[in-house]
Amino acid sequence: MLLGPLSSGCFTYLPVATPPSTLTGDARLILTEAGTAAIAGQLGQGIREIEGTITRLTADTVVMTVAQTTTVTRERFVQRGTTVAVPRPLVQQIATRTLARKRTVALTGITAAVVAIALRASGALGGSGSGDPASGGAIQP
Repeated sequence: MLLGPLSSGCFTYLPVATPPSTLTGDARLILTEAGTAAIAGQLGQGIREIEGTITRLTADTVVMTVAQTTTVTRERFVQRGTTVAVPRPLVQQIATRTLARKRTVALTGITAAVVAIALRASGALGGSGSGDPASGGAIQP
């Protein structure tokens, strides 16, 4: 029910100043205006950001399996399975996906509090019983 937030966590993208040539994994590419124009034939018009998995990074090219794109007007589109090779001069920024520890801790605390309140309200946590074993209440001496 509410375990999704506990197991997935919160993530953010952090820009990488000088990406190492060994960089692979989940990332976001922010394209230049020329990059937006150049990628239009592969991913669609007005694509400004590409999120996915970097499979290869060279001095000249970023190869990425696309999961999602964002347009210049902030519309998001899921595009699973498409692989693109973007020339590095067309990439304004590379940002890697990392766990946002503070937000994850806060979300976990809030989720735990909501679950505790829901369980207490349903009578599953503590509280006095009615004494009627048929209704699940505790037998009082």
